[in-house]
Amino acid sequence: MSFTPAQIKELTKSSNDFVYFVNHIFSHSVKHFIKGEHVDNTARFLCSSKRTIRVSARHHFKSFSFYAYFMWKLMFEGSNNNLESHYFSFNADLAGYHVNKIKKCIEENPYFDDIIDRKPTAETVLKYTWNNKHFITLTPHGLVQFKRGIHAPLIFVDDPFQDPDNELNPLIIYKINEIFKSNIMDMPTEPDGELHVCGTPQTNEDFFFDKMVTARFRVQVLPAISKDPTTGEELYPLPWWVIFNVPTGGQYNVEINATGDVTPGTYQAKARAWTDYNAGTKASDLVDSSGNIVGALYNGGTGSVNPPILDEAVQTIVIGQAVVSATIDNFTITI
Repeated sequence: MSFTPAQIKELTKSSNDFVYFVNHIFSHSVKHFIKGEHVDNTARFLCSSKRTIRVSARHHFKSFSFYAYFMWKLMFEGSNNNLESHYFSFNADLAGYHVNKIKKCIEENPYFDDIIDRKPTAETVLKYTWNNKHFITLTPHGLVQFKRGIHAPLIFVDDPFQDPDNELNPLIIYKINEIFKSNIMDMPTEPDGELHVCGTPQTNEDFFFDKMVTARFRVQVLPAISKDPTTGEELYPLPWWVIFNVPTGGQYNVEINATGDVTPGTYQAKARAWTDYNAGTKASDLVDSSGNIVGALYNGGTGSVNPPILDEAVQTIVIGQAVVSATIDNFTITI
């Protein structure tokens, strides 16, 4: 491979620093790559665990972070190892679209000029090699057309509930939830296989909000960046959902995982609370007619929890310009 001394210096720094790779190597794949704190934080989170889930709004460096991560693996791990990887989206066409975008990113990047494309005419299936000894593959799949039997070291799930043409009906949502829980979650090979998931929620029933699922991942939920930091232009009519998990006891301290300053405005916070099964009290019972949470969400009492159940309630939070924290009953929201 014929890299210049300057390129070798950049590659050396990138080999064990994904954030640096995104800014100095992957950035050459697009004409107008926008760097910034959000991009750095996203890259840092993605490489922080073998299993990640990121929930965010559209156009927030979700898919492109996967493109960059695959190319990072291709550049360094793929130079001396075989690597089988798979890319899942709502349907096969959407997954193929993402894989084709990765192919174009590789073609446009000068650091990948010497890589050998073993499927040059294929648009949605990738197979690359640096030395004709080790091969790196990426195959697209649709969750709604899923077939069993895949086990591989690297799995991506990108917008599992995003149907570009139609609003999903509940049966399809439940089907995707079941496929993800019964098949996708066990797809990475042990002990070092990776599973990375990102998407924009469509309903409250999405597996993004299933505590039994999220317990096996490192999870990041981000509010939408609602204003252009330069012009102040509103990008979205309302800020993003703030999701927080409530433990079965102790303090209810919740961090909102924001990128930069939180835009003042109205936030809908979905409180997930463990309640006492025997008492029959549900979190949804503790919301008044105006949508405000009343009373304590955790009804511990002295009786046994047999078993505790997870329930939900919704609270609207208004955050002003000078407010850095807000308290709602037992919940402390820290910005």
